[in-house]
This record gives sequence, structure tokens and C-alpha cells, in this order.
Amino acid sequence: MDGLAEELAVRELADRLAVVAIRPPIVYGPGDPAFLPSLLPMIRSGLVVKSGFGPRHYSVIHVDDLCAALLAAATRGRTMCPDIQDSGVYTVSDGTEHTWQGICRTVADALGRRPPLVLPVPHAVTRGVAECAEALGRLRGSVPPLNRDKTRELRCTAWTCSAERARAELGFVPSIPLAEGIAATLKG
Repeated sequence: MDGLAEELAVRELADRLAVVAIRPPIVYGPGDPAFLPSLLPMIRSGLVVKSGFGPRHYSVIHVDDLCAALLAAATRGRTMCPDIQDSGVYTVSDGTEHTWQGICRTVADALGRRPPLVLPVPHAVTRGVAECAEALGRLRGSVPPLNRDKTRELRCTAWTCSAERARAELGFVPSIPLAEGIAATLKG
């Protein structure tokens, strides 16, 4: 079950249960199992692969800011109403729309390296690599970070959100900019 399906299932119970949902974008920070660990080897090599051609835009949030948003939602969030689709739902981010090149440059800066070359590859190539990674993962009993679900996400030109509603209703203001969060995560 994905996050939206779970959210819809909980919304059906909203007349009997007080629920608030937070929709985070890419989460990074200490304990990050996928985002930075998959990006670091490419940054260190000086070559980062990007699925598809054209610009890609992303929202991100540091795990500490996400925790602050969760606490704000738990204490000040409006709860879901079964009949009102977006009630009790808040998107959060660091408040900046990042490009893939900008994220890579930020990580490279934190590592003291030159910005990497970002090489776009066709989605079909990404999908083929993901299918091979999944086959190896099945043999090992694990799910690789790059899988067919992830390739569907990579086809989108933007995975961004606005934290304006969370700011207005919860008082949520992110405090960790990407450069600071990446540098602290890499030092930790």
C-alpha cells in the first residue's frame, strides 16, 4: 500500500479518529538509507546520472525539520474530515525548489569537490538497470534503492510541494537549508 492509499483508508475513519497527515518530500539527514548513500558514490566519481532529459525539480526536507513539522501537526493541526479531501493534510519542505544539478553541486561542495558532470540517460536505460537491480535484490532478499517504482517517479519533471499551508496553519518554518543539512549529515 502506498502513502496515498493509506491516507485514504485513514480518512474513512476520520469521523471516529482524529488524524493529521504530513506529506514529506525527499527526506535526508542522519540515518538516511537511500538518498545520500546512493548519491555520494556518483558525486565522488565526478559523474552523476540523471534519468531523462530536461530539468528536474525537487523539494527536500531535513529529518529534524520533518520532526518539527510532525510535532506542530500533532499539536496544532486541523484533523481530517471524511468529506473534505484536503482537510488535515499538510505538505512540508525546506521551502526551496531545488534542481537536480543544484542538489549535486551542494553535496559536492560539502565534500570539498568540484561540481559533478550530470549525465542524462534515457528512461528506458534507467528502467533496464532497475530491473537488473531488482533481480539481484530478489537473490539477496532485499529491495534496491533503484527499482521499477523509483523509475516511475524519475519520469516526472518535478516532485515539489509548497509548505505554505503548514506555515500558515501549523506555524511550521523550516530551519535547516539544504547546504547546512547536507554538510552536517556528512560530518555526522
